[in-house]
Parts: sequence; C-alpha cells; structure tokens
Amino acid sequence: MKLDHRPETLLDLLGHLVARPGGDYDDLLARCRDAAGMRLEAGRFLAQFTDRIADLTLDERGELYDETLAALTAPGISRGNGPRADVNILGALQEALQYAGHSPSGASAVLLVDHVLPVIERMLPSLEAARNPFALLLKSICFAVLDRLREAEAGS
Repeated sequence: MKLDHRPETLLDLLGHLVARPGGDYDDLLARCRDAAGMRLEAGRFLAQFTDRIADLTLDERGELYDETLAALTAPGISRGNGPRADVNILGALQEALQYAGHSPSGASAVLLVDHVLPVIERMLPSLEAARNPFALLLKSICFAVLDRLREAEAGS
C-alpha cells in the first residue's frame, strides 16, 4: 500500500520492476509502458523485455530473477571500526531510482550518474552474454536515466 500520494514516475516504476516479480508484475509492466509514453528508446526496450517474459509463468519469472539478479552484491563500505557489509546491488538500484523519480532534477541527475549508471554498467555485460531478458529492462532504465538527465539540463 502506498502511503504517499505522489504520482508514479517512470524511474519510480522501473525501480519496482527490478524487484522479484510478484502477482502484480504484469500490471506494473503496463503502468511502466504507459509512463514511458513517447520516450522511444526506454519504451522500446521495455516492450522487448515484456515480450521476452510474456510466456513465462510467475514462478518461472521468479526463478529467472533469483538465478540472475537477486544475489548480486557489491563490497560495502566500512563505517568506522565496524565490519564491511556487502551491499545488495538491486536494492541500492531500486532506492536510487525511486528517489530520483521524485526528487528535484538537479539532485536526481547527480544521483543517477553517480549511482545508477555504474551499477547497470557492471551488470549488463553478463546479462547480455546470457541473453537474459533482464538486460532489456536495464537498457530501458539507462535510456530513462538519460531522458531524466536531459530534462535536468533543460530545466537549469
């Protein structure tokens, strides 16, 4: 249940798509396609992703997610004398996209360049090599990020 009443942005919705597919995943995909609207490249890769997973059952989508995305971690940063904790890459990606979807353009542009694009850059080659459909979702996110950066530049 959403506690706030902010409109859903494409980046916010894409952040939800990198979570493990649930029963509302098809509805979420449809809302993303609507939000993509005239964003041609983001919409094109999102449509390809949707087509590639359309015949998979919910269990198969979950298995694909678990096998390729769920366990992705990166070395964490040690804070003080505490131990280094690994960071869940997808969790960080989700948070960054959802924040950027609702933050002022300048702040979100910096966040996207510094955090979202490097994560995708690390993940994409192995997913593309495996012909994993989630590579298409990540490409859609890249183009949505680029669109957001263009909007931020135009607004400044």
